[in-house]
Amino acid sequence: NNSINIFLLLEDDVMATPVASAAAVNGARKFYFDDATNTLYYWSSDGADPDTHVMEVGARYDVVVCDDREHIVFERIHCHGAGGEFGRGFGLKPTFRTPTDITLRGCHISNCYYAGLWISYATDFLATNDVLLDDCQIDHCAQFGVRLQGQDTAHRQLNIVISGSEIHHNGLNTTIGQFGIFVEFTNGLQVVGCAIHDNQGQFDWSGNFYNSASSINTLFAFNIVANGTKNNIHFDVNSNGAIVKYNVSYGAVWNGIWIEEHLRANGESYMYGNTVYDCLH
Repeated sequence: NNSINIFLLLEDDVMATPVASAAAVNGARKFYFDDATNTLYYWSSDGADPDTHVMEVGARYDVVVCDDREHIVFERIHCHGAGGEFGRGFGLKPTFRTPTDITLRGCHISNCYYAGLWISYATDFLATNDVLLDDCQIDHCAQFGVRLQGQDTAHRQLNIVISGSEIHHNGLNTTIGQFGIFVEFTNGLQVVGCAIHDNQGQFDWSGNFYNSASSINTLFAFNIVANGTKNNIHFDVNSNGAIVKYNVSYGAVWNGIWIEEHLRANGESYMYGNTVYDCLH
């Protein structure tokens, strides 16, 4: 029995592609879930009986919902298999109280249909602040590994820190895939000492790390960033006081480091001590 429209099916830990009807299950790794009859149709990767594989169905929309919470530490938990269309492995959102002082340490988030970690907003609500993601791993999520989404310049997320973590092989869905880390409307984000690699997406600006929508005062330092399908490190719209230092960037199909200022910055930004190689630009 289920309570959601299912978008996530795994065969041996590999994500299958949802389609719109049973008739559209016409090739390997495609599936359709008929909610009315509670029946799942699937064509396995080798054409064999799916019972010969390890099959997992994401029958919960989210894994951990931490909306409206304060002063909580999560340690060494595995969040796996959020199956909703916008399912979150770990989700933070203000609905009646602003989430603040939330720590994830030594956690693993994997195989979520929309995002591994999604910090989102409620309109005109005070944004989430003081979140630490330390020594964690986020991988194999269909659209975003990490999505940090403030509302606008008046409601920026404050003091989000991602340190010592590995974020890899996200954005793999060829239709909806986007980024390893996607950032919009934050203030004081720190991404330090991380390994961010092999993230991809469908857009020309897709890749490992994307800082957009006037996120200000971002520190991006001491990271190893590799094999972005399009880009490794990308600051777009207005970097506004960014410090990009002592990173190693290699293997990007397009840009190792890409800074594009559509708007004139309001604060000085600095980029120094980085090493870039084996990228097109």
